[in-house]
Amino acid sequence: GAHALANALLAHTCLKEVDLHNTWTNEAGARALADALLTHTCLKELDLRNTWTIEAGAQALADALLTSTCLKERDLRNIDIHEARARALACALLNITCLKELD
Repeated sequence: GAHALANALLAHTCLKEVDLHNTWTNEAGARALADALLTHTCLKELDLRNTWTIEAGAQALADALLTSTCLKERDLRNIDIHEARARALACALLNITCLKELD
């Protein structure tokens, strides 16, 4: 599932919004999505509400969210990540200058 979504992101470079809320993925799937997010240059909005993955997968997604320069809106409500990673994510979000909306 997540690998197919990652491939779709890479194939459809004109996508501006992606809604992945209420999804579960394993570490490999989360890493594939993270890699796709890093290379997708048009995506402006990403919804990851209620997303769950294991810690390493969550870290890969969080790192991609922080590194992506094109995303203007990120919805991370109820994303299941470890408390220490959540703190690091919160600190890093403070340094993103292009972010317009965060839920």
